[in-house]
Amino acid sequence: MQKTSVEIWQRAGEFDSTLRDRHLDSRRLQLKRLRPMRYSRSLLFARMAQGLPVVFSDMPLPMVEGRVDMPESIIDSLRSGLPKSAFARGQFGPARTIRRLPIVSVLDRWESGRSVFGVTDLHFRGTAFEKRVDTSGLSSFNLLLECSRESSRLEMMTLVISTDGNVTDSHSDDSDGSNHCFEGLKLWLAWDRSEGQLRGLEDASHDDVRDRASFDLRAFLSLSSARWFVVSQGQTLFLPGNLTHKVVTVEKYLGLGSFHLALPSSPETIARWILDNPRDVDASILTDVCRVIRNKICQCDGAPSDERDRWGLDYLAIGLASALRRRTSAERELLWCHSAFARTFNVRHRAIRD
Repeated sequence: MQKTSVEIWQRAGEFDSTLRDRHLDSRRLQLKRLRPMRYSRSLLFARMAQGLPVVFSDMPLPMVEGRVDMPESIIDSLRSGLPKSAFARGQFGPARTIRRLPIVSVLDRWESGRSVFGVTDLHFRGTAFEKRVDTSGLSSFNLLLECSRESSRLEMMTLVISTDGNVTDSHSDDSDGSNHCFEGLKLWLAWDRSEGQLRGLEDASHDDVRDRASFDLRAFLSLSSARWFVVSQGQTLFLPGNLTHKVVTVEKYLGLGSFHLALPSSPETIARWILDNPRDVDASILTDVCRVIRNKICQCDGAPSDERDRWGLDYLAIGLASALRRRTSAERELLWCHSAFARTFNVRHRAIRD
């Protein structure tokens, strides 16, 4: 039986005390809810260009073997499709201790539900399992797949496995991400990192967090960028990289996660990398990724409409305008003075700059 939003929040509050508030304004909470939408590629690219999250209720992501609505078939595919020597890295127990365990042990723990854990670092490219699930919907527009070997390590396709009660602390990622659910339910809270920091909400990826990132539910609800949503069976999330997010597994979860770079959101990603100087993106990676973006723009210019539509070229101008609108005049000037950003976006979209 599907849980109501009240039941989901009550259950999440049992796992994370920062989500409990007896005096919570339920109307305000509902106003911040992001509901699932019907999938279309144009809607996906439009949300990417605007830097907004989206949850699709019906995005096709079929299992090549077995049925996606039968989790036991997925578990069987994992057991037979991953190397016997494979290990998974994740957080285990109430203390969220980082450990590496054999994948067989992880799957046994997940099926039995005997421990609280979350795994997001189980890459399956090049395995037999990869051939059994069609991930093209998550990656057919991904420019990171065309980058050099060093830069392409920013891309990933991984299994996401967690049990009831696992809480992922507030953090953000270098790249935009996606998450498709085979089984289970997670409650996501997401907000613009810069806006959240002004209200005292920490981000473990960027702030000096001692134990857990500081979070206050009322402060979260006061943010204009704040959104919460549920990702459950058959649903697919696309999340911009500028959003800090806090995630609670309400029902044991099995899904796929990935990082990507798409043309519509590339101006925002490159701007963020230049201004924030993320740890995993050095100058050589930035240069290489910008080269791939420029090449793809040139390839799509004058190409048949289906090729333009595949890569979302017609949404690039919207993405650039949106990325610049979020910045101060000083930040915009810094971006246009940066050779990588200027060479990639200035010539074709000079009118937006002016």
